[in-house]
Amino acid sequence: MNKILLTGDLHISKGIFVDIGLDYLEHLTDFCKEHDDKIEIVFLGDIFEKSARIYNEAFVPVFKKLHEMSKTINMSFIVGNHDIYSANMEDSIVHTFSASGRVIKDWYSKHGLDFLSYTKDEEKLLHFINSNEVKKYLFTHLSIADFKFDNNYHVNEKIAFKPDLFSDYMNVFSGHFHNHQSKHNIVYVGSPYQITFSEEGQKKGFVLLDYENSYQWKFVEYNNAPEHLTISVEDIKKLDEIDFKNKFIKVKINKKVDEFVKLKYILYERGALTVTPDFYTDEINIENQETSVDMSSSVESIVREHINSIKADGIGNKKLLDIFDNKILKKV
Repeated sequence: MNKILLTGDLHISKGIFVDIGLDYLEHLTDFCKEHDDKIEIVFLGDIFEKSARIYNEAFVPVFKKLHEMSKTINMSFIVGNHDIYSANMEDSIVHTFSASGRVIKDWYSKHGLDFLSYTKDEEKLLHFINSNEVKKYLFTHLSIADFKFDNNYHVNEKIAFKPDLFSDYMNVFSGHFHNHQSKHNIVYVGSPYQITFSEEGQKKGFVLLDYENSYQWKFVEYNNAPEHLTISVEDIKKLDEIDFKNKFIKVKINKKVDEFVKLKYILYERGALTVTPDFYTDEINIENQETSVDMSSSVESIVREHINSIKADGIGNKKLLDIFDNKILKKV
């Protein structure tokens, strides 16, 4: 093993994201074949969107693809928070991949390479770190403070591990936050493709670690997946200047646009994958503020926490929560 390919947070669910995920796995297979050096792939958690709701259309082809890859590529699988479906964190959908590679249920160490699955327990984390005399690289899926998990939200030390806990490592490579970013010795690999509009504009890909030679790592971009793009009413006047092909499009409008249906079909003709309206009003003033939330929570809890943090003129937080409960959750 000369190099380690680090990736994670595929969040494969259903529909088009099954194809997007499978295309990415095929890309990884081709990438490994094109390199003479032996490459091992380490998946840093969250292969599927939610372990409590796995669709056959996603699980079956992904399971088959990973098993096919395992015939020529060594692989390891770290358990992420989205992979866990029991309250005691003992059961994970990732365990089904044991036929395709090494599954790290809790932790695993070998020659200075440490593998740690998702945890919120600082005592457990410290026990693991202190029990390993040789600390070179840590591969994991954790919330670490002073990083962002998308374009807007910042994680602080009240809800995440302090970066100083990992100071003895040359590098820490983690999944969990989808924005590729690095600071000091900590690297968030990021999701390999844009999953939501909150990741719009982010560069996506994977990390390649040269373990045996230079101890260097590099970010390798992956540009074959669809992207998210938000446009405004003003942009409608310059459609010829915008590339809509292979993109999820959101149109921000502050009033009813009679021609929206016509616009939607025009964008579809120009290659858009989806076109959705995003209605807003200028009458509500929401303060520009940095928001900190706990990414280890469920999506519902994250949304609730964010709604409670909003300071908006004319609308109370309770009313916003009622709208979320009665208009949105009931449709899910």
